Amino acid sequence: MKCFVRITMLMVLLSLPVYADASPVYLTLQGTVDSIHGSAGLETQANVAIGDTLTYVLMVDPELQGSSTSPGCTQPDGKPGYIFTSLYKGVLDGKRKYKYNWGNLFGNIAMQFKAGNEKSFIYMLEGSSFENITVGTKISQFYEQSWLDTFSVEGTMLNFKDTVVTRIDNTVPTPVPGAVMLLGGGLGALGILRRKFGKSSSLS
Repeated sequence: MKCFVRITMLMVLLSLPVYADASPVYLTLQGTVDSIHGSAGLETQANVAIGDTLTYVLMVDPELQGSSTSPGCTQPDGKPGYIFTSLYKGVLDGKRKYKYNWGNLFGNIAMQFKAGNEKSFIYMLEGSSFENITVGTKISQFYEQSWLDTFSVEGTMLNFKDTVVTRIDNTVPTPVPGAVMLLGGGLGALGILRRKFGKSSSLS
């Protein structure tokens, strides 16, 4: 019973927003590719097909002002009243036109984000305020867009469905190294063998 209570408390804590005391915040999102548009072929380059589940990481800093950068420009234009965003991890490996780095309330009913890097940008619409986004929040609209070149008209857009926030933290998500996974698998196999041979020796 005590173990169940501890696990329940841990799950509740993990589901709570963690951006109340620190900034920036990293949101990890997973969604399923619903449709692909454009003639640039960047989805082929990224080995992406309809039905694939992809992961994105969005950085949000409510303490900084949002901005956007026009094609060919190096200095961003500030957007007063907007918060700063950036695409930490995308999928398409092309070029951006406008570099979007902002989030704001959309019609006082939803939070919208345009977050980009040098390769692409994502658009995200969520029917709530930023403070109410938690692990498990379902995203209303989500897509990634990129172009062959900064001034090219040929681009690729990935539209998603069933997009969900899977992680919220003040630290960048890091993948588990292959060596650690191998070590864990080796230790697990060693434990199984020890139990197996332990039983065999006790029977004899």
